[in-house]
Amino acid sequence: IYLDDKEFSEFWMLGKIAAYNNQKEPLIHLDLDYVIYSPFAKEYLNSEVFSENPEAGNYFNFVYLDKLVNLSNNLTVMPECFGKSNRAVCMGIIGFNNINICKEYCSDVYKLLFSEENSNFIKSLEDKKNYCIIFEQYMLECYMKHIDKTITYLNSSLDKTIAAKQGKCHYLTHKKDIKKESQFESIIYSLYPESYSYICSLLNEKPNNFLNKLTIDEILNLY
Repeated sequence: IYLDDKEFSEFWMLGKIAAYNNQKEPLIHLDLDYVIYSPFAKEYLNSEVFSENPEAGNYFNFVYLDKLVNLSNNLTVMPECFGKSNRAVCMGIIGFNNINICKEYCSDVYKLLFSEENSNFIKSLEDKKNYCIIFEQYMLECYMKHIDKTITYLNSSLDKTIAAKQGKCHYLTHKKDIKKESQFESIIYSLYPESYSYICSLLNEKPNNFLNKLTIDEILNLY
């Protein structure tokens, strides 16, 4: 689905949407920068649809609103659900036990992106990568509201320290921070030393000589 089309190559979420849409059984997806060092609750994993946390309020207005206004003013074909929510979903983790919801959501994303009537405007967007959160994260919240369903969130806040205390960490923009990168490396070294050595060998890099392994409490205090 357009994954090899250069005009759509900047939409980094397309590969994820295609992967979701191809599933025939319940699924769970974690971004590569989402780290787990304690298990999820069974009740959470058994939810119809589950994710990380909502993105709402001032954060939503700052990050999403201008893009939504631009799309609303310029797109010809929009799914019925579009515009029905004033918040989005942080999808560092996303799970669907209801595979029909997953496929219907993906279908609406495709309709928004690939309808012939929308094609010229979508291709003309100069900052395509910044619109990915609309097509992936905002559209899921809109679709769930449209069908009168709710997402089960790991926590209701954008405060990542709450997730850290639950044994979860989404690095987001911090993955480009050298200090955070070093912290993450020390976590892998401490919890999974054999895997750490194996990863270093695959990358043909010399392992760092960390003086001490971190305890779980020390790891939690990093965040």
